[in-house]
Amino acid sequence: MGPDHTVLEITELSVRYGPKTALRDLSIQISYGEVVTLLGANGAGKTTLLMSLSGFRSIEAGSMRYEGRSLAGMSPSSIARLGIIQVPEGRRVLPGMTVRENLELGAECARHGGRVPGDLSHVLERFPPLVGKMHVKAGLLSGGEQQMLVIGRALMAAPQLLLLDEPSLGLAPMLIQEVFSVLRSIKEEGVTMLVVEQNVKEGLRLADRAYVLESGRIVREGPSQSLLGDPQIQAAYLGGSV
Repeated sequence: MGPDHTVLEITELSVRYGPKTALRDLSIQISYGEVVTLLGANGAGKTTLLMSLSGFRSIEAGSMRYEGRSLAGMSPSSIARLGIIQVPEGRRVLPGMTVRENLELGAECARHGGRVPGDLSHVLERFPPLVGKMHVKAGLLSGGEQQMLVIGRALMAAPQLLLLDEPSLGLAPMLIQEVFSVLRSIKEEGVTMLVVEQNVKEGLRLADRAYVLESGRIVREGPSQSLLGDPQIQAAYLGGSV
């Protein structure tokens, strides 16, 4: 697959969330090896899009195609077996299981999907604070360590498309830099990523392209560097300046 090969194609997608239409006629494309970020205020529909891609939200209209295959109606486990792996918002570790057990669950997901699981030693190289805590219950880790763990668990699943929902939310500035350093190294390895990130500056610096959502619709799109320097984006998301 070359860099221009379309991995994910979403066309005129509409999703309802209770009585509310959360996404309306939304269309995006992501190419192999590309990192795309989604910008928008709370309630714009960003998480709904990720949950729909992961099979946790039913779509009302439109299509989602991964490598040409429709995702509509597929179960979350079937979608994960294709290599679409989500890192959800809120550091959803399995608190009663150890760090090692959490990581091994990611490896099982890869095995069931026919992929070679991520190498445990390679994953731990990215997250040194986890090395000495392999037998500690995940619920006892700090917030930053839990975020490292959920990203590490996703990497153990050998993702082909990595969905990240607010990976830096609630972290101290130093930890935010560590998380984005890891994401940049994942990008360099050619992993395709779709990222929802409230730290707009870091999200745009990581991404190749970005889409801006308002009330469930795409209102802007373009190269991330172009949007980073756009006065309207700066005023809306960056406090008026970069």
